[in-house]
Amino acid sequence: MLLLGALSMLLASWLALTYDQYASVRGRLLRLLAYGCWGLVGGLGLWSEFLMLAFILISGFLLILFCWRELLKGAVLLIALGLAIGVFPLIIYNLHPAPGESTLVVIRYLHSNGSLQLAQLSAHDPIPFGPQLRATLLTSLPATTGGTPFCFGSYTHFRLTGYLGVENFPCPIIHGDWSLAGLALAWSLGFMLLWTFAVYLTLKRLWKLFVKIPGQLWSPAEKQVVVKYFARLMLLCTAALTLYFFISSPMAVAFPANSRYLTGLLIATPALLAPLWGLLDDNRALNLDVSAHNYHMKQAFFTSPIHHSTIKKVLGWGFLLFISIVFLVGTISAFFEIPTVQVNNHQQDALIQNLLRIKATHIYTDYWTCDSIAFLSREHIICGVVDGTLQPRNNRYLPYLSIVKADPNSAYVFPIGTDQIAAIAKKVALSASRYQRFVFDGYVIYQPLHASTRPIHN
Repeated sequence: MLLLGALSMLLASWLALTYDQYASVRGRLLRLLAYGCWGLVGGLGLWSEFLMLAFILISGFLLILFCWRELLKGAVLLIALGLAIGVFPLIIYNLHPAPGESTLVVIRYLHSNGSLQLAQLSAHDPIPFGPQLRATLLTSLPATTGGTPFCFGSYTHFRLTGYLGVENFPCPIIHGDWSLAGLALAWSLGFMLLWTFAVYLTLKRLWKLFVKIPGQLWSPAEKQVVVKYFARLMLLCTAALTLYFFISSPMAVAFPANSRYLTGLLIATPALLAPLWGLLDDNRALNLDVSAHNYHMKQAFFTSPIHHSTIKKVLGWGFLLFISIVFLVGTISAFFEIPTVQVNNHQQDALIQNLLRIKATHIYTDYWTCDSIAFLSREHIICGVVDGTLQPRNNRYLPYLSIVKADPNSAYVFPIGTDQIAAIAKKVALSASRYQRFVFDGYVIYQPLHASTRPIHN
């Protein structure tokens, strides 16, 4: 997302800036190659993550706005070819998809529902927008942009407790209390205020340039400035569209800790910081104050223009310094988390070794444990994900689940404190089969006993 999203905006901006600059055949061929690369980047990005659609739409609009003549002359064919190559795996997959598993169906499901429970709920009663916005501002947006996310205790109560009949998911980022709510909210509002300020200044500069010389054509230098500002505005629009995609989805309220869906916001960082850096206040580049009369009028109105400009620069650099200090503190604090991470890593390694020791190589477990333990064990342990009722749920790689289901001796492995433990305990109590219970490394394990297995003391 970060690579391909930024590259799509870079290619579109370069094509818009250099339009009609190359009269030679070599120059035209180079631009056609760039159009094909833009299509390829968009296709690869869409294959990787459907949120790439925001960057395809925005950068494509930039091309239509400034390069439409070139598109009509055949460049659009190169774009279509590159796009087709990029999404070729999706095309092959969707030729014969399983029922209900085509790409469009899956994307619609992920955006509109995100889980079977949410699908059943939203089919009858839409989820209110308020909790989605609250969860985004307090958890998702700060977590993505370097702030301190907030969680209600150890659970995400943004789920509308009592409204959604689904299990609670612990927030994997931070467990906090109300003292963090103000900090998280202030960070999110600061981000949105900075975005609004950047959009306002960009539109203001563009408007001044549009009305500066009515009825006359721009000079080449002025056109370059216009394209740069439009490109900056489009970059800010990608951030708004990415944020809209997330907030408008029930995923925002159900899984606010999944802030990775907002990663695209980081691509707009240069445009967000432009006002603070002073890139939007260069009147000489825009050549807006061409009238000596206007200049003297300003001099008369502002008694101390130098001081006014100095104050703006000081405020801008002050905010930049503040943001830099926050990120520096965050970077330093990350090193203090190393001991905790090492403890968690040792616990995972010990769990894997203990599971191999008791020959529990096929297991049912929770979502956050499954893929991690399969990867770390190099698939010596195969897992299937089950929910609080021990039903299969959110299995990312279905062959794993098939292997686990086919083994009657598959064990149940759940972190202490999860809903699945009560469900498996009830199942064991009602089952005619015998199970051996282990407790180690922060997990509870129920392993079926069969004739060739002798009890192992935990």
